Amino acid sequence: MYSALDPNRHEIRLLRLFAGGETDSVNCELYTISLDCPDEYEALSYVWGSSEDRRSITIERKNKDVTKNLKEALRHLRHRDRLCTIWADAVCINQDDVKEKTL
Repeated sequence: MYSALDPNRHEIRLLRLFAGGETDSVNCELYTISLDCPDEYEALSYVWGSSEDRRSITIERKNKDVTKNLKEALRHLRHRDRLCTIWADAVCINQDDVKEKTL
């Protein structure tokens, strides 16, 4: 799910959130950009809400557990008829990679 980021290119991952209704499942994909040539995106921090209450979203056809509040926020932010681009630290940063978390 996570390809390596190139710190020399100032890369980050963004979440491309596919269109859907309020009750549809959350489907998205990760892609990499250089901050030297940035895309427009909305930023969302996951630090709020209980980390115990987890829900599943689908990223590139694979399930990923996120907080309930993050899943609900993604549902609320997505559009019914077009893609939406989000930077959510809980998903866009590989939380299992200590080195990446310090970049």
